[in-house]
Amino acid sequence: KAEAEAKKAQQVATAKMNTFNNDLSKMTYEQLQNEMQKYIVSNPGIMLQSGEICYFSTGCCSVKYKDVVVGTTRTSTHVGGGRKGMYVGAGSSQQVNNRQTVSEKYPGNFFVTNQRFICNSVKLSFEIPLTKLTSMTTYTDGVTIMSEDKTYNVTFQDVERFKMMLTVNN
Repeated sequence: KAEAEAKKAQQVATAKMNTFNNDLSKMTYEQLQNEMQKYIVSNPGIMLQSGEICYFSTGCCSVKYKDVVVGTTRTSTHVGGGRKGMYVGAGSSQQVNNRQTVSEKYPGNFFVTNQRFICNSVKLSFEIPLTKLTSMTTYTDGVTIMSEDKTYNVTFQDVERFKMMLTVNN
């Protein structure tokens, strides 16, 4: 039942986004500028550079995924045989680490300006100029941003507003 509700919510969100995109394509330049004004954050809580405008600000968690050992398994083999009181044997033992990917979450704030992505968190902060952005993937609970050879994961609640802001400001 929860899966069906999630699917329906995703369909509704997609329909809203499609309607929004259709509305954008019909706007004049002046109307588009007015729409962009709705997303300006007047006091974002970060130092803005000259000419920089903040369009998105939200509480977030910066997420780091780690591959950790969660236990070990020991395997052993033994081959042997004996005859008339003599025993000959050989064996081997091997320890295998059981690994699992876990996430560490660090609370903070996420900002998007017309020049950069910024995440200020307790332990895992970053600042990426838009010119260094190589890819970005949005999810229902956040975004993954790639810059050159680094990947950053940020979770936050207002992903739909984030997507609309990106659409308006592109």
